[in-house]
Amino acid sequence: MSTASCLKDAYRLSKLGYRLFRLAPQSKVPLAGSEGCKEATCDDGQIADWWEERPDANLGLSTDGSVVIDCDPVDDQTNPWLIENLERLTESCGASAETPRGGRHFYYRAPEGSDFRNSSGRIAPGIDVRANGGYVVLPPSWVIDPKKRINGGYRWVQELNRPPEDLPEPPPWLLELLVEKPAAAAPSVNENAEVIPEGQRNDSLARFAGALRGVGMDEEEIRVSLRSTNAKRCRPPLDDDEVDRIAHSICRYRPSETAVRSTTGHRTPKNAIPDEPVPDWQPFPIAQLPEPLRSYAKTAAKAIGCDIAMVAGPLLVMCAIAIGNSRRIILKNGWDEPAIIWLGVVSESGTHKSPALDCGFRALKALQRVRLKEYAAALADYEQRYAEWKGRHTKNPSELPPVEPVAERYLCDDATIEALVWLLKDQPRGLGLVVDELAGWLGGIGKYSATKSQAGDAARWLEMYHGRMVMLDRKTGIPRTIAIPHAAVSVCGGIQPAILERVLTEDFRLNGLAARLLLMSPPRRPRQWIDAEIPPDAEATMRELIDRLLALSMTPDDDGGAEPVHLRLSPHAQELFIAYVNDLGAEQLDLSGELSATWSKLEAYAARFALILACIKSVAHGEDGTADVDADSMAAGIALARWFAGEAKRVHALHHESVDARKQRELIEWIRRKGGSTSVREVLSGYRRYRGRTAEEVREALDAIRKAGKGRWVTEPTSTKSGERFVLNDDCQQIPNNALHETESADADMSMDCKSTLHPGDSLKKTSSASIRHSSDGALMD
Repeated sequence: MSTASCLKDAYRLSKLGYRLFRLAPQSKVPLAGSEGCKEATCDDGQIADWWEERPDANLGLSTDGSVVIDCDPVDDQTNPWLIENLERLTESCGASAETPRGGRHFYYRAPEGSDFRNSSGRIAPGIDVRANGGYVVLPPSWVIDPKKRINGGYRWVQELNRPPEDLPEPPPWLLELLVEKPAAAAPSVNENAEVIPEGQRNDSLARFAGALRGVGMDEEEIRVSLRSTNAKRCRPPLDDDEVDRIAHSICRYRPSETAVRSTTGHRTPKNAIPDEPVPDWQPFPIAQLPEPLRSYAKTAAKAIGCDIAMVAGPLLVMCAIAIGNSRRIILKNGWDEPAIIWLGVVSESGTHKSPALDCGFRALKALQRVRLKEYAAALADYEQRYAEWKGRHTKNPSELPPVEPVAERYLCDDATIEALVWLLKDQPRGLGLVVDELAGWLGGIGKYSATKSQAGDAARWLEMYHGRMVMLDRKTGIPRTIAIPHAAVSVCGGIQPAILERVLTEDFRLNGLAARLLLMSPPRRPRQWIDAEIPPDAEATMRELIDRLLALSMTPDDDGGAEPVHLRLSPHAQELFIAYVNDLGAEQLDLSGELSATWSKLEAYAARFALILACIKSVAHGEDGTADVDADSMAAGIALARWFAGEAKRVHALHHESVDARKQRELIEWIRRKGGSTSVREVLSGYRRYRGRTAEEVREALDAIRKAGKGRWVTEPTSTKSGERFVLNDDCQQIPNNALHETESADADMSMDCKSTLHPGDSLKKTSSASIRHSSDGALMD
C-alpha cells in the first residue's frame, strides 16, 4: 500500500466537506495520543500537518450526519442479509466500499432531524450501523490483524465523490429497519387511558408537547399538561425535572414548526426553524485593552496569522487568573463580583486555536515553571532538614518538625472536583483551568448526567464561577471534609463547533452553566507562512505584568486565612454601570431562552472586565491595585461585554442555522473572499460544493442571494462578448476586518516596545507566604 494515497484521498474528501482523522498505521483504531473522531476536520492545513507527522497513518471518517451500513461476513462467509439486499443497497446508496474481509460499507445522508446512533447486529447478524458519534475506515487504508486473519486494504466499489449533503437518504425500507421499534404496548390502566411504558415515555411526551406547541401553548401550559399526563399514564412516571426539560426543549421552537419525528426521541430537529441570519463578525475592541496587553495581542496575532480576538481573549483570562481572589469589585451592598472568566474559543481544528492559546498564557506558564523549580529546591531542602530532625527527635522530643513546603500553583489540567478542591485548599488566590479542548471539561461535568454526582459537580462549578464556598466530603483520607471559603477557578479553552453542539447539552442550559460561558467564533484565515515573531522583550514585559498581578496582596482574616480586597466604583463609573444594567435589562425583554439567560450574566461580566482592566492599569504604573475602579475601566469593561453579547448572538445563530441558510452564507463568504463578484463558471470550477453540479443549480443559488437583497447580476463587456457576473451588494462586500490591521502612528510597524508602559514602584513588593515565592523590587525583567 502507498501511504501517500491515504493523504491524497484525504485531500480529495476534505474538499468535498467530509470530516476526517487519523487511524493507527495498519489498524482500525485511532492513532495513539489523538482524540479519534472527536478531532475530525475538513481543514486541508491540519490534514497536511497530520500526515507530515505520520505519513503511514490510515484514514478515518466521522459519520456524524451520515448513516453507513457496515455489512460484515458471518462465519467467514458472505453475509446472508447482504446477499438478499445487495441490489437495492447498491442502487440506493451514494457510495460503497469493500472491506479487507470481504464485507461492504454503504454510505447515506442522515435524514433532516434524525438522530441515528451506532448499533451492532440489531438489523441482522453482522450488520452494523455507523452514525452520530461513530466512524468508519476509508479506502485506501490497509489493515493487518493476524488474530482475525486480516491483511488487506479497503477499496471503493462506488467512489465517494459528492459532498455529504448530496448523498441520498436511506430508502423507506431501510429507514424502517433503522428506526428502533418501541416496546410492545402495555395493558391499559382503564378503558379510557393507555399506559405509556418505559422506553416510550420521552418520545410520547415529546410528541404530545410538540402538538401542544403547534397550537400556540406556552412553556408553562405545556409543562403543566406534561406533568399531568406523566403522572396518570407513564409507568413508572419520569422525574418532574425530566418532564420540564422536555417542555423547555420543545418551546425553544416556534409554534408552527415543532414537528417531532419518532426517530428523534425528545430532540426536536435542529434545523426545524429558520432562525435569524448569522450576524457578521465584528472586530474585537482591542482599543479597550490597556498596555501592554494591547500591543502584545497585536504582535502575537500577526506572528501566528490569526484573528486578534484569539489572543486577546486568553490574555484577559490569564490576567483574571493572576488577580484571582486578591480583588473583588463592589457594585452595591450585597453585590460584588470576582475576577473570574470562563471563555470558549469556537473554531474548527487547524485554525490556530492552540498557538493562540499558548501565546495568551505563555507568561503565566513561564512563571508557573519558575515557582515549580523553587518548590522542587525547597522540597529537597525540607527533606534534608526533616531527616536531620528525625535523628534529633529521640533526644529532643519537644522540637517541632520542619514545615513541609507547598507548591504555588496558578494552573491545573485536572478538571475533576476532588482534584480541584484538593489543590484549592493551598491556593487561596484560586486557579486557572486551561485546556486545548473544552470538551473534556464539559463532558466530565455531564458524564453522569442522570445522577446526583453530576448535579453536585455542576453545582460546585457554579459556586466556583462566583468564587464562593465549596465543600468536599470524602469517605477516606485526612481531612475528611475540605472547605474552600473562596473557591475561584477561571476557565479557558478551544472547542470545535460540532463538538460544542454535542457536549453543551440541555442540562447545561437549564442549570445556567452555559449562560456563564463566554463564547467567541473568530473568522477563519488561510494558513500561510509568516516571518513575524514575538520579540523577547515583549515576552519579558508580559511576564513582569503577570508577576505584578500575582503580587497583589490579600487581607488576612481572623482564622489565619486570606480575604479579597474589595474595590468600589468611582461615582462616574457607578453611573455608567447603572445605565448599562438598565439598557441590558430592556434588551433582555425581547429575548428568550439561551440568549435571555446569557444577557442576565453579561451584567456581571462588564463589572469583572472593569475590575481586571483597573488592576492591570494600576500595577503597570507601580501602584498596589487598591484605588476605586475608574470610569475608563468601566467603559472598557462594558465595551468588552457588549462585544461578547454580539458573539453570543453569532454563535447562537450558527448553532441553530438551517441547512439552506448555512449554504447561502458560505457561498456569500466564498464570493467575498474572491473579491466580491463571481460568475456561474467560476463557481462551478472553483467552489468545491458546486463541483459536478449544473449551471442551472449555480444560477438558482446565486438568485437566492439576489432575492435576499444581498447581490445583483451585472453585465460586463469583454474583448469578444458580454459577460454576466454576480456582484455582492456593498453592505455584503466585506466583513469589518479585525483591529489586527489597523494603522496607528505609534505602532504602524507593529513594533513592541512596551517597557515604557510598566513603571517600577516602591509600593509594589512581593510578599512571602506558606507557598514558595520569590522577592522582587518591582523592577522590569531583563
